[in-house]
Amino acid sequence: MSLLSILQAVVRSRAGQTFRAWMAAYPTALTVVWLLGPHLAHLPLPLRLLPTTALIVTIVANVTQPALRRAIDRIVFPPNPDGAGDQE
Repeated sequence: MSLLSILQAVVRSRAGQTFRAWMAAYPTALTVVWLLGPHLAHLPLPLRLLPTTALIVTIVANVTQPALRRAIDRIVFPPNPDGAGDQE
């Protein structure tokens, strides 16, 4: 079993998917809270979480997770030189 096939198995596993989701969510959450935190500090916790989680979920679902998936797939599932076959 080659290193590439091991990497492909890990990426396809539930743990790999969970790790990719965390890799997309953590920097997004950190950035949003860092930027909006001081402006929302005067609000009660539930009202602070409402706009931040709405923004975080939207960015992660539509920007960071798809970009991360494309980047990882480009590395772990390189295209065949002859163009035949698929990634499945």
